[in-house]
Amino acid sequence: MNPDLPRLREVARKEPAILALLDILRRNRVRGNRTSLHLLAQRHSGDTAGATRSEAMLTAARLLENCGMGRLLNPTRAFRACFVWAVHPHVLRDALENEAMVLIPQHYLHGAPPPDAAPAPPREGWQRHTFPLRPDALLTLELPEGFSGDEARRLGHFLLAIAQGK
Repeated sequence: MNPDLPRLREVARKEPAILALLDILRRNRVRGNRTSLHLLAQRHSGDTAGATRSEAMLTAARLLENCGMGRLLNPTRAFRACFVWAVHPHVLRDALENEAMVLIPQHYLHGAPPPDAAPAPPREGWQRHTFPLRPDALLTLELPEGFSGDEARRLGHFLLAIAQGK
């Protein structure tokens, strides 16, 4: 999990749900490194627009996870979804307001050591995606822009062939 602050800034400009979630968390004391999205949505009605509060928070958490800011646990069961932060959410909100801010080792929460080096940006015309394969394993894929359904099926067959070959 390598936090990518420039990517977070870019994504947050396009997706207001990230700022809404971080604003809610800024008004609350964050204990430890976990946030229950369902409980947070119940406590803060009216803080997000559009989709339901829980759906908006799940969307924001997925985007934060794709930027390496933590892990979304149980993302398919909204009532139990929890986000485990790699970087404190108050620090992230401050970093979005202050473009000059960079992450330092003290910003990382216990259990989320800072990376040795910043991740290389994806190649031109490619997008990086992360997928929680197992509780202790995060898979990173770089896929071309315009990735089609046929290509997804081919990739799925390839992965099945690898798994069956063991």
